[in-house]
Amino acid sequence: MDGVFGAFIGYSYRGFTLETGFYGNYTSRPFIGYDYATYKISRTSGSSGSSDMNSWVIPLRFGKEILFFKNRFFLKPEAGIIAVFARDYSANQPNSGWGQNVSPFPGYPYFTPSGPDSTRAYFYRASKSNFGIETAFSFGYRFKEKADIYFKGTYQSSFAPLSYDVITHYSENETVYATSTQTGDAFLFQIGLKYFIGKRE
Repeated sequence: MDGVFGAFIGYSYRGFTLETGFYGNYTSRPFIGYDYATYKISRTSGSSGSSDMNSWVIPLRFGKEILFFKNRFFLKPEAGIIAVFARDYSANQPNSGWGQNVSPFPGYPYFTPSGPDSTRAYFYRASKSNFGIETAFSFGYRFKEKADIYFKGTYQSSFAPLSYDVITHYSENETVYATSTQTGDAFLFQIGLKYFIGKRE
């Protein structure tokens, strides 16, 4: 659960809407506990994040308002495309990393495993920009054709991976390599207030 901030403008004609704007997505990864003796995964209360994981998003979305109950309430499905830009993209990668039973700090090129089972991962941003899709559904209440208060749920997905982890696991018997990719799939939930700056058609 992370914060999202931004703003948008739009145009409405006979219930059809066109909107664009920008917002910033903040990303963090939860810390997961893994017991190498019992092979069990456990949740933890911690998480980590860095600016190189975050994105600027510019949407272009189309929607249709469905009014009911004397035009006081509305439902609105939307769909569109998004442009995704890395906030702090750097060609000098990896940007960050994580580890279990490994020292020193993630990202350092040399380390010594501190136990018979140790895992180290390096985080890479796949590219500076990307594109994807966005679908949304909202419902709300309209105040005298002047403003809306609404609740909105949005799903986003990128066409290509935004980032990936290169993972190395060391055990007594072998070394295992793996790659974990993140495509930016996300659900966003918001409560918003929208004000009409012009005459509604």
